[in-house]
Amino acid sequence: MKSNWKKFPFVDVIADESGGNIKTLQSEFLPVGRFAVVDQGKELISGYLDDESRLCKSISPVIIFGDHTRCLKYIDFPFCMGADGVKVLRPKVDADVKYLYYYLRQLNLPNAGYDRHFKYLKRSDVLLPPIAEQKRIAEILDRTQSLISKRKEAIAKLDTLTQSVFLEMFGDPVTNPKGWKIKTYKDLCSRITVGIVVQPASYYQDSGVPALRSQNIKPNSISTDNLVFFSESDNETKLAKTRLKAGDVLLVRTGQPGTAAVVPEELDGVNAIDLLITTPLKDIVESIYLCTFFNSAWGKKMVLSSQVGQIQKHLNVGILNNAQIICPPLPLQKEFAQRVEAVEKLKATHRASLSQLESLFASLQHRAFRGEL
Repeated sequence: MKSNWKKFPFVDVIADESGGNIKTLQSEFLPVGRFAVVDQGKELISGYLDDESRLCKSISPVIIFGDHTRCLKYIDFPFCMGADGVKVLRPKVDADVKYLYYYLRQLNLPNAGYDRHFKYLKRSDVLLPPIAEQKRIAEILDRTQSLISKRKEAIAKLDTLTQSVFLEMFGDPVTNPKGWKIKTYKDLCSRITVGIVVQPASYYQDSGVPALRSQNIKPNSISTDNLVFFSESDNETKLAKTRLKAGDVLLVRTGQPGTAAVVPEELDGVNAIDLLITTPLKDIVESIYLCTFFNSAWGKKMVLSSQVGQIQKHLNVGILNNAQIICPPLPLQKEFAQRVEAVEKLKATHRASLSQLESLFASLQHRAFRGEL
């Protein structure tokens, strides 16, 4: 640490200005309005209000700290406070608010669940270089954070692009304006079954054949983080019924029911735990087409809606068997699959860039608060 950098107790540097402001319950949030509502959730803005009297009285910019969530936000616009757990923080001394925001973000506060965390923040120290150095550090981290945000926005836009292409080529599957044939899902697959549900942990090994679980299934992709493993002998004998084939469509049963992903070539032969495993008939339907259908808002609504219109929280074989799926001509589905694969390649490039930027940000942050930047 440089000699002109000083360390101070948190309470000597930062004031809690939460008191005296009107707090707004989530039930009062509006979908649109004149003023943003900021609470302790992950999203920057949680809702809106029109009532000017509810505006936070603190001079912006401020730092928002989630007492329960530990979320930190930099706010430089007029806002209304959400209810329980919102702490509004401002410097007591000559300090750059954006620098303080980044400094607090890198503190390693204990996770006490839904307990309050501000008590831990107040016990920390704050490292303050000269104000010019604070602004320089904040500007460097800001530029990197801006690049990260732009990458995330690009990935999000590509996610919506796939849905737009689907609607452009096939129309709304609910109203079926193009009059495609409608088939039940069981008529489109040679296999619809459930992954291992009875004591899957009894088969776990330290290494061997990976087994996918619901946490590995993301919309249109499979994460290989936190895999569990079965032995090769069990995978080929006792558990052979639930072995996966490249091109299978996997669906989550509970938690995020209906979330779907296609098994890629590199995961051919792995197994699955508590997932719906479906093997589409390749001469009728494209796996990527089905996967995109299930991951869409309208696809989930069609498959998961009960007879009384409520969205169910669990997807089972019976529901899936009888799901009504529009079935355009196979050549059109194949054309769609090619377009989706092109989008996925572009997304992979963006994700790799995002990973590099996040690593760069972590490195810059580490060096910045050690006086090495």
